Amino acid sequence: MPHDVLMPQLGMAQDAGLIVAWHKAPGEAVAADDVLMEVETDKATMEVPAGRDGVLALIRAEAGTEVPVGDVIAIIAADAAEAARVADTKDGASTGSAASVADASKAASVAEAPAPAEKSAGHAPSAPVGNGASGAAASTGNGASAPAVPRPAAPAAGADRRILASPKARRAAAERGIDLAALVAAGATEPILYETVRTAPEPAATPAPAAAAAVAAASILTADAGRSAFDALLADADPAPPRARALAAFAAGAWRAATGAASVTVGCADLAGSPASLADADRAGLTRLADLADADGPADLALVDLTGSRLTHYRPAAGGTTLTITGGEAFALSLAFDEARLPLPLAARFLDDLARRLEDPIRQLL
Repeated sequence: MPHDVLMPQLGMAQDAGLIVAWHKAPGEAVAADDVLMEVETDKATMEVPAGRDGVLALIRAEAGTEVPVGDVIAIIAADAAEAARVADTKDGASTGSAASVADASKAASVAEAPAPAEKSAGHAPSAPVGNGASGAAASTGNGASAPAVPRPAAPAAGADRRILASPKARRAAAERGIDLAALVAAGATEPILYETVRTAPEPAATPAPAAAAAVAAASILTADAGRSAFDALLADADPAPPRARALAAFAAGAWRAATGAASVTVGCADLAGSPASLADADRAGLTRLADLADADGPADLALVDLTGSRLTHYRPAAGGTTLTITGGEAFALSLAFDEARLPLPLAARFLDDLARRLEDPIRQLL
């Protein structure tokens, strides 16, 4: 049976709508979710879906026409044969009488009617259109028309259901990577309109697969080292250097020995919040480490001194090579590195030599 397409009520106070454009032509097949037309109200221009599958048989109001809510503006037939019959009828007569503006204005009260009343009407409510404010009429079995029942309240959060949104809002959400369900969970009302999607904040960026893989692929080497001899060396120094800088000097010596580098820069930091970047700290001497100026350029190695705390582990978020030193009676050394840049044998040689230097500082001084 042909279906009357009525001018929908897209706002509570709307009594007419201006047809801006038709997206389908007579004789063209339509799906329920296809955008059939654009309607302008006093508040916005909205895309309106066809509401059912079929063939657009007739357009009764051209683009640029202002039509009262509830008037028949088009007819959708079940198939092409029925569409041809509708087009041949006198003046494209409506398959059912158009709902009056007064009927449309009462649509909000229909939502409060009990479910059995809907059954007695002998028809199913029209699919929601526009922003979901119902006011359009639906054809009944006897040819009369009655206001469509507005959609019921949305199911509880987490229910497996389709989020109600205008076609334009769906396209914008797909382009911006916006999750419509997340908008509803955050308090957005359904149906979701384009403006809601347009003004929604950008979704939180997720790490690129390559970056995530790089973090997951970071290699870790650990070692233990006695610290009594190192602590005694610092206690005898006058003036005693900051422990983080002294550890950086020992690390620079081990790095130079393992890699053969002519110059070594170590970035060091501790919980006191005094980061530094030291160039060739192993050649400066313990008593001059406190006055060593920050070096320019990138560091070959980052060192994090956590020995003054109860912390036992630290994993850097960024790439590069990071040495973390923790521990109580003994040092616990942890080296995070990328094997593509620092081969495992070289990393192992460095960490083992550093542990030996800390246990026997004479290795550092020679």
